[in-house]
Amino acid sequence: MSLRLGKKPVKIDVRTKRMARYLTGALPTFPAEVVPPSIASTMLLNDQYGNCTIASALHLVQSWTKANGSEVVPTDAQALEGYEGACGFNPADPNTDQGGVELDVLNYWRAVGIGNHKIAAFVALDPLNWDHVRAACFLFGGCYIGLALPKSCEGRGAWRLDLSGQSGNPSPGSYGGHAVPIVGYNAEGPIVITWGAPLQMSWDFYDCYTEETYAILSSDWAQEQKPAPSGFNLSALRSDLGLVTG
Repeated sequence: MSLRLGKKPVKIDVRTKRMARYLTGALPTFPAEVVPPSIASTMLLNDQYGNCTIASALHLVQSWTKANGSEVVPTDAQALEGYEGACGFNPADPNTDQGGVELDVLNYWRAVGIGNHKIAAFVALDPLNWDHVRAACFLFGGCYIGLALPKSCEGRGAWRLDLSGQSGNPSPGSYGGHAVPIVGYNAEGPIVITWGAPLQMSWDFYDCYTEETYAILSSDWAQEQKPAPSGFNLSALRSDLGLVTG
């Protein structure tokens, strides 16, 4: 089975809000682990196209809705539509299968929607702050991350740091850029969904190969239906977003 990657290099936009700005005082108390919901396996065309940035977004929607009590299983047609709209893919022109930029996908997801689901907002995290990752998983149901994967992780059932070179080139990006959602975590590290299935990652692997990490606010996540989480200034974020366009 062919497995595709497709995350383009990180795009910087100074208007992107950072999660640290909206954390008030001490971080909220979060559990030692968050067990991700069990979702139906869906490849979402990421075995045919480099649309991981779209598949990752749709897998977050699927995870949120499953946790919220009514799982929405995204379709290949939705994955294709999102890849066309957010990344400029044209099925009639294979040369346009170039992957996507996470920040572009997030902005499209907020403005237009992916798979008929829009997000309310997103904030960037410090990729090396595990507590922010854990807090985002607990408060908002996951993270949207971008990795510069090493060749050494190809075909592995779990992603753990191996700098020996015995299992392949361990250099960041030697395999390629890849987008995945973090949907849970435990003592070993984040749990992600990639190519339609959950996969364990170690914290040191995450540290070595993560390029960008975002927390997302969505009405598909049950927490969004409740008052603003303690320790997170949701009203300030919404006010700031009113000043941002594009």
